[in-house]
Parts: sequence; structure tokens; C-alpha cells
Amino acid sequence: MPLKILILLSILVFSSYGVADQVLLTEKKLMTLASDNTPSLMALDAQQAGAQAALDGENVKYDSVVSMSFNYDSSRENAIMPFALVFQPQTLAQAMVQKKLTHGIAVQAGVFGQQMSTADRFIDNATQVGTRVGVEFDLWKNFLGRIDRSEYQSTALQKEITELQTNVSRKNYFIEIRKAYWSLVANELSSELSQELIKTAERQYRQARKQVQEGVGDRGDVQRSFAQVQARKTSLLQFEYQKENLLTYLRAMIPKLPKSTITVDAKNIVKTEEATLMCLTSILSLEKVNDQHSSLGTIISKLGDQKKWELKKTEAVDDIDVKLVAEYQASGVDNKYSKAVENYSDDYRDGYKVGLQVQIPLGSQRSNLKKSQLRATQARLDAESYSLRLQLDAEHKKIREGIRLLKLALDSQSKTVQSLNLSLNSTKRKYQQARVPLNTYILEQDNLFNTKLLVINTRLQILHLLLDYFKVFTNHPCPLNQMSEV
Repeated sequence: MPLKILILLSILVFSSYGVADQVLLTEKKLMTLASDNTPSLMALDAQQAGAQAALDGENVKYDSVVSMSFNYDSSRENAIMPFALVFQPQTLAQAMVQKKLTHGIAVQAGVFGQQMSTADRFIDNATQVGTRVGVEFDLWKNFLGRIDRSEYQSTALQKEITELQTNVSRKNYFIEIRKAYWSLVANELSSELSQELIKTAERQYRQARKQVQEGVGDRGDVQRSFAQVQARKTSLLQFEYQKENLLTYLRAMIPKLPKSTITVDAKNIVKTEEATLMCLTSILSLEKVNDQHSSLGTIISKLGDQKKWELKKTEAVDDIDVKLVAEYQASGVDNKYSKAVENYSDDYRDGYKVGLQVQIPLGSQRSNLKKSQLRATQARLDAESYSLRLQLDAEHKKIREGIRLLKLALDSQSKTVQSLNLSLNSTKRKYQQARVPLNTYILEQDNLFNTKLLVINTRLQILHLLLDYFKVFTNHPCPLNQMSEV
């Protein structure tokens, strides 16, 4: 008795170990794993961060900047001419706050202090302290900040476009994961079908051998039934190979996918048929493309806005550059810093200067550059918009025609399965009555098996076609599409 109990416990332990080593993978669980720091998502996050960095770079231009400096000069050189003063040493300290505004204006304000003496001490510790305020106005090329505004708006739009493109790529990533999952489900259905037919073929093989042993069978039937068993096992091995390829692909995409044996519920594909039918009905009811169902339509609109700002910026490449520069200064002087500060407070003296800076491009190179950049910018953005528009139209047309053909094929295959089932039942009775040979019976089984595989494959193709449609029409309200949002 104790030995029997020990054997039973051993069987239970090993059985539980085998069950624990298997993981039932659902679509929801797979999507959760796929959203957890995978290489593909990390790359998309990097693209989005790059676009944000570019916009931050534009904003940095308008940050206030504090600059401070201190200089000390001393020299024993002789004057270059008689009676010229040689200052030694000299010190200069200053601190400035600079800021660029959004309307083509730059301002700066600061304080300074300098002290100097001549070598013969004729001038001893002459000290000046004071404040400066300066402003720079762009009067032509960047008048009222039109170039700065164009650069900022273009960069901001590029960030929005990149975010939309990243979201589309993220959606595509999850859809590819879902396609692989449903391929696993279809593979499981095909494997289950093969396993059932292996049992049938093995039963026929045993029956053929028994008939030969009893002297009423044909040895040729034994070999034919044996060949059928091997063919069924070969089919099962092919499905297992396909499953391993799918799992290898998923593990490369999702590092956290369990390494243990993975199984899926083959009945899930039946549960999706109602939702799939609803989606197909909704899509087929749309004669024309609905841009609201796709982020690509929004991207096309933003590309048009970006082109406007890019062309405006490029138009100024060969413009003249005219700037008005003004500076105001107030200071106090004495022979010590403390006294100079007192003089500044009590009796400062002020002054100002105004200047005009003009840069005029000469030659034709800048003009040629502007023309080339205008052509390149317009061609690039027009091509991108046109390509997205063609993609929208082509994908909508493709799914309507593809669904029509696949539904016809599925209807035909379903009717074929019904007919072959009836035919196989009839042939089975005739074979049992020895009215038809075994090879005829095997041929009927093969035809039904292959047609059932075609039905599974066609259903998978319809589901894949629908998921591919959601790669482009990312915002379609279909329930199956919402499952791609993680």
C-alpha cells in the first residue's frame, strides 16, 4: 500500500510541474507585456523626446542669460608716442542680463566698474562705476520677429507631427503583436484539427493491420493507412514549427514574454467573429475616406501649416539685415570704488549712443540658395502629404475589395466543408461495406482536412486585413480597434 501511495504522489507532483510550466496567453495579457519597456517602444519614446528637445531648443533662445566678467591688465611696455599715457594696472568687472524677445528685439542691462592708474601715478586709481541698458531692434529681415516666429511655429508643428507619427507607429506595433497572437490562435486550431485526424488515421492503421492478420485485408491498405498517419504527423510538425517561429518573433519584440511553454485558447477566434462582423459592416458602409478616423488626416493638415511657416522662413534667406542699436549709460567717478558709488548716487552723469547696422548680401549665391531651399521644402512637404493621402485612399479601397473577395472565398469554403462532410460520411459507410477502396476514403479525408485548414486561414486573413486597416485608420470606433489602445 505505501508503495502505491508513493507512486500516486509522484505522478501528481510531476503532473502539477508540467501544468505549472505552461502559460495560457490571452490577447490582453500579451498586450500588457508588450507595453512594458520593449525596445520598439523605447525607440518611439526617443523619437518623441527628440522632437520635444528641438522645441525646447527654440524656447531656450528666449531665456534670460546672466554674464559676468573680470579683467586685470598690467604692462611694462613703453608708450608708442611721447606724452601718451600708459595705464598699468587696469581692472574691469561687469555683470549683464541679456534677453531676446519674440518681436525681433533683444535687450540687455547691467552694472560695471573699472579702475586704472598710469605708470607715473599722474592718474592714480581713477574709478568709474555705473549701469548700462542696451536694446537692439530688427528693422527688416526679422522685423517684429517674423523669422523667429516662423522657426518656432515650424518646430512646434514638427513636434505635434512627430507625436502623431509616434502614436501611429505605437499603434502599428501593438497591431503587429495582435496579428502574431491571432496567428498563434489559428495555428492552435490547425494543430487541434491535425491531432484529431492523427487519431483517426492511427485507428484506421490499426484496423487495416487487424484485417490483414485476420486474412481479410489488403497489405496495400496497411501501407496507405501508415502513410496517412505519417502525413498527418508531418502536418502537425509543420504547425509546431510555425508556432515556434511566431513565438521567436514575439520574444524578440517582447523581452518579458515567459520562456516556458505558451498555449493560447483556440476558441477565442470564435468570440471575435461578432465584433469582426460589426467592424466590417461599419467599414463597408463608408463610401469615402473619413479623415476623422485617421491620425494621418491630422498629419496632412499640420504638414500644410508647417509648409506655410517653412516657406516664410526661407523667403528671408537673401534679405538685407538692418538693425537699430541703442545704449544708455549712467556712471559716477572718483579715486575709490566707494566714492565712485557715492558720486553715482548723488551726481551721476549719463550718455547714450545710437547706431545702425546694415548687412547687404552681394552676389547671387544667397538668391540661388533661397530658390533651392524653397523647391526642396515645398517638394518634401508636398510629397509627404500626397503620400499620406494616397495611403488613406488605397487602404480604404483595398479593405473594401479584400473583404469582398475573402468573404466570397469563406462562403465558398464553408459550403465546401458541408458538402465534403456529407460526402465523407457516405464514403465511410461505403468503405465499411467494402464498396470503395481505402485510398478513396483517405482522399476524401484529405480534401476535408485541407478545406477546413483553408477556412481557418481565410478567417485569419480577414482578421489580419481588418487589423492592417486600423494601422492607417487609427481612430476608427470599431471595438476591435479600441483593443489596440494600451
